[in-house]
Amino acid sequence: MLFLTSHVLAQRSDLSGIKICIDPGHGGNNPANDRHLIPDPGTDFWESESNFQKALLLKSLLEAKGASVILTRNTNSYPIDADEPSLSARVALANANNVHWFHSIHSNAAGFSPNTTVNRTLMLVREQIVAGGSPIYGPGTGQPEWQEAWDMSGLVGPKIQSMLRTQSWSRSTDLTFYSWANPPFTLGVLRGLLMPGQLSEGSFHDFYPETRRLMNNSYRKMEAYAIRDAFLQYFGVPADTSCIVAGLLKNSSGTPINGVRVRLLPENIVYYGDNYNNGFYMLDGIAAGQHTVRFETPGFRVDSVQVNVTAASTNFFDRILELVAVPVEPTASLVPSTFELRQNYPNPFNPTTKLSFVIGHSSLVSLKVFDVLGREVATPVNEWKEAGSHSIEFSSQKSEISSGVYFYQLKAGEFLSVKKMILLK
Repeated sequence: MLFLTSHVLAQRSDLSGIKICIDPGHGGNNPANDRHLIPDPGTDFWESESNFQKALLLKSLLEAKGASVILTRNTNSYPIDADEPSLSARVALANANNVHWFHSIHSNAAGFSPNTTVNRTLMLVREQIVAGGSPIYGPGTGQPEWQEAWDMSGLVGPKIQSMLRTQSWSRSTDLTFYSWANPPFTLGVLRGLLMPGQLSEGSFHDFYPETRRLMNNSYRKMEAYAIRDAFLQYFGVPADTSCIVAGLLKNSSGTPINGVRVRLLPENIVYYGDNYNNGFYMLDGIAAGQHTVRFETPGFRVDSVQVNVTAASTNFFDRILELVAVPVEPTASLVPSTFELRQNYPNPFNPTTKLSFVIGHSSLVSLKVFDVLGREVATPVNEWKEAGSHSIEFSSQKSEISSGVYFYQLKAGEFLSVKKMILLK
């Protein structure tokens, strides 16, 4: 405890020397000890997989700040249920590795169906047991076993609630929270820890809008960022100055849009959304300053917003996008529906050749030339192009390259294609 107190009070440059055990909660993709939901036909949500991905993301974020991190499980697939580590095994792992902190990641459920209203954040810590009481059923004193865990929960809870935009957050000791049970019980995954630990229920996975968002790894990363930032604050490490831009895109009927596409300028970073009916997008690692967020989802009218983001901030920009009317024939037949990178002509060439390609819709197009060692030697195209056929003349003299084999790569949106060409002098 003295170690922890000294680190809370002292300003640190990073988390070097801090050992953290992250527990990804339920595991195994099996009905016995997992939570399974199908919000839409063909979409399967398992709490274990969501928790596991959050843990992997959190581990990476903490390690980037110098922390040493271990996970209580390193897979979400077990040949048999018995292979999944028990709660006591997870506690024993943390104790054996002499970590300084333990955090267990979960999501919550309302317990009634359908849950159309409830989506909150909850933090739980282990409660002190009265002298002579049962280590499992208490009674408890109503006070946390580790004051440090209670304090940390007061940082983690509001950060998760802010990142996931849940309705509210709360914290409680376990026996007090489970006082409705007969008898009340403590959380086994926190029982016996020799260091502070807490359990987070980030959001309600049976609230279907949230279920769909929890299928998205960028959304899970928002929760990982929240937990990391709480550790940084608790141990006196300066906040990460990079920023996040995120939001939800819906159509005029209020339905989340699939396949969202959002571009951040001037960095020219593009986010490609999923098809889980959540409309979520997130761009991270952004420098503070002036930016343009450009909404370019195919089938919807392009929209944009000018923003000035401040250091270490998370900025939400939700949008209702206007559906573009489908053009009537014969106009539609003039617009290609596919992407294609064509073979250069002539090939072999000296000193020039024509590079041609077709793009199915307006996109940022990158056409690059690489040598056989993978080194980029030229970028003939790097600009926004409208749908249609395009060609450019590539000159070996302008690029100052010698005879040999080269590869040219076209990237347009999610389309990527590479072809070989030969320069003979």
